[in-house]
Amino acid sequence: MFCEKCGNQLPEGSKFCDKCGTPIAAPIQQPEQQPVQPQPAAPVEEEAPTESLYQYNFKQEASQQQGAPNQDFQPAQQQGAPNQEFQPAQQQGIYPQQYQQAVMPYGQTAAKAPKQPMSDKTKKLILFGGIGAGVLVIILIALFAFIIPAFNKVDAIKYVDVSFSNSDSTVYNGEIRGSASVSASDIYIDKLGDAETKKLAENQSKLEKLASGDYSYEDLLKDSQAVTKASAVSNIVNKLEVDCKIKGQEVKKDSSSSSDSSSSVFENAKNTDTLIVTVKWPKEPIKIKEIEQQEALAGLSFDKTDKSIEIKLEDELKSSKLNIVEKTEFDFVKYINDKKLIKINGTPDYYPKAYLGEFEYKLGQYTFSNKSTEKDSYHNYNKVVVTDSKDTSKDISFYVNFDSVESAVENDEIEYEINSGTEHIYNTDVFITNTEGKFKYKPNHALTLDEAKKNSEKISEAIKANISTIDTSIKDSSRFSVEEIYYCVENDEPDDENAKLYIFYKNSATGKYKYITATHTYLADDTFFYGSASDSWSSYSSLADSKQYVSPFYKYSKDDYTTTKVY
Repeated sequence: MFCEKCGNQLPEGSKFCDKCGTPIAAPIQQPEQQPVQPQPAAPVEEEAPTESLYQYNFKQEASQQQGAPNQDFQPAQQQGAPNQEFQPAQQQGIYPQQYQQAVMPYGQTAAKAPKQPMSDKTKKLILFGGIGAGVLVIILIALFAFIIPAFNKVDAIKYVDVSFSNSDSTVYNGEIRGSASVSASDIYIDKLGDAETKKLAENQSKLEKLASGDYSYEDLLKDSQAVTKASAVSNIVNKLEVDCKIKGQEVKKDSSSSSDSSSSVFENAKNTDTLIVTVKWPKEPIKIKEIEQQEALAGLSFDKTDKSIEIKLEDELKSSKLNIVEKTEFDFVKYINDKKLIKINGTPDYYPKAYLGEFEYKLGQYTFSNKSTEKDSYHNYNKVVVTDSKDTSKDISFYVNFDSVESAVENDEIEYEINSGTEHIYNTDVFITNTEGKFKYKPNHALTLDEAKKNSEKISEAIKANISTIDTSIKDSSRFSVEEIYYCVENDEPDDENAKLYIFYKNSATGKYKYITATHTYLADDTFFYGSASDSWSSYSSLADSKQYVSPFYKYSKDDYTTTKVY
């Protein structure tokens, strides 16, 4: 027989190798062989215990590995102990694990300890741990396969931009022109722009949409790759169809627009309206393929689902600095004709003119009137002043202009125009519904003697009301008093058209008397008017002295006149 460790030839029945000390395996036992009972170790003295064989063998092997000389095995004996034969232990577990294989019979291994059954708690932990691990795997798969790509996809509806093209900042008729589009510049800046680009965008309100021309992609982007990406984003956006309408209304395209963009006309718009913007993706295979190619260039993936979004019109108007105001309409032509406000100034033979009579009309917060205008000229008779009760600082006025009536005869239609033909009254929300009108001409007739007699008080009051413009020396009309009024015509021209009024009056401040000559006198709506009036240069201490030097009363010429005292 031979040692399994070093190959040394051993005599039959050897229990250990006398060269390396390795235990020799026992003969193969039958399957039903009972476990070997451990043999008691040889008695040793407690004062000098001997090293066990495997301890010595372990040291011997270690020393050989370190280069110690190979020596024949000599069993260690305790000094003074009786010489006895070594009996190796057969009980499992006596040797370290690394030596247990050596002491087992050839072809057999140490018997494994029987497995203990798992507890229910352990089984549950393993079960739920496995389920949790499976759920985690599913979540990770969903995260990388669906959720993260979904978050990374560009949703074009989030980049919708609404703009308006109205020339006036205030909209009174509820009609606005606008368009909706997807902003390619906003997508680029948000998804691909670097920090410098985003900072510049903030300072320039996202570059006011790069397509406006104020900035180009070439100005914004430094390298050709970025330009390609920006162009790709723009190409994708240009293939989208964007519709914009007021909720509850149909889309009305702007016929004045030369492009086929989404420019629309919103009629009767109100601040409280809601805009519905819809982004539609093309369905044609060729366009879909083109979009996919542009996506590859841009390095972006778009959500190609048709979507709609609701936007408050008021918010968009504020950002565009537009304001919709409910307009106030005024049918001024009807008001003028119903109230018979058009008057004729003068008589047919003395520059007849149409003018606007005094009126005052309230319309909401506005008051229309010509009472406060200065009547120092014919033009100002037709001046209409508008006051705003909410803002008294506003200076608002317009004119009513009449065609010439010099050659007109009675019942001729005379045209007039309001606010120079402009409907909107500047600085208000008032619109004139009709800026042109007509009226039938009814000329004034010269004052007759009978009319002068009946209206002598009105004549006196009219002269008194205008005395400061006739006699500039009288500033206070209370110092003016009419003494006598005469109706005079020349005998060779007895026509009433040539009749004159002589009004004798007293200035109480000086105590002097003077007279006024009024020509082309007439009555209109029971009001006395005159074409011209002038006062005498001289004043007299008495009424008689004042009269004796006036032609109709002068002793040498009074026979050429017919004078009738009416007051």
